[in-house]
Amino acid sequence: MTQSLKTLQLLFEENLPYPAKSCVCLGGSYGVAKDGEPLLTPDCIDARELEHYIELLKRDLDEIKVKARKRFVAYEKKIEQHFNDKSLER
Repeated sequence: MTQSLKTLQLLFEENLPYPAKSCVCLGGSYGVAKDGEPLLTPDCIDARELEHYIELLKRDLDEIKVKARKRFVAYEKKIEQHFNDKSLER
């Protein structure tokens, strides 16, 4: 089973007939550091453990990249259909 931190998430905003907007945001955290910054991993006691959590973050980003690509492709089809429908109205 693939483990994931799920601290990162994709935000995707459709806005026909304009281009979609997308970004990656922090969906959760392990708390905050002394300076107030959100923590993306739990406290780690050695380099191996930290590397493990970094790899999980990379997997999360790879999953987000695949989801975003699919969303953009689907949205581009919607835009194309929107403009085809508009041209048929004339």
